Amino acid sequence: MSIFDPESKFVQLTNTMLDYLKLGLLFMAFSIPVVTMGAAAAATMTVALKMARGEAPAVWGPFWKAFRENFKLGTILLLFFGLLFVLLGFDWYQVMQMESTAVIRVVRAGIVLLVLVLTSTALYSFAIIARYELRLKAVLRNAVIYTLLYFPKNLLTILMIAAGILAYAFLVPLIPLVVTVVPPVVIWYFAKVCTAAFHKSESAAENIAE
Repeated sequence: MSIFDPESKFVQLTNTMLDYLKLGLLFMAFSIPVVTMGAAAAATMTVALKMARGEAPAVWGPFWKAFRENFKLGTILLLFFGLLFVLLGFDWYQVMQMESTAVIRVVRAGIVLLVLVLTSTALYSFAIIARYELRLKAVLRNAVIYTLLYFPKNLLTILMIAAGILAYAFLVPLIPLVVTVVPPVVIWYFAKVCTAAFHKSESAAENIAE
């Protein structure tokens, strides 16, 4: 079989990479108004989770459908987490003005930990509304549970996002590379983490039901 055969692993891998690239570009394009970022994140995860399960859907159609369906809840989640991040940012600013004593250093470390946990919870929240139809309270509760259970794995997702943001801010000549590489890699990895976590939960629920 030729490597350029449509059924070859090379062609399938190339198509998958292009699909993740399209997905990353769609997420960034639909996040430009900022207020739509929540719906864009949910739509991105809807398609990414299907791809991670091997369903290999077309990108644009499912993305646009999920964007419209999750717009309200996605926006509410965005505003909720945005407010919490602003409050933590204000706390960080206040603490940084204080003398660096042992207690203040512990407080700073606590704020950093809270930011990491909150970021992980936010990421899982958008993945959950992409996968399940739940009310806001249930979404947040489950997102916290997934964060507590799988925080080490999701920490890599957060670090990749942070690295991408820093590279975008300080390595201007590399912006085209950052924009085309970081989002698809983050989406691919986080979709794998979520797929494994959701599968374990669903299998456990089925075993209990039996």
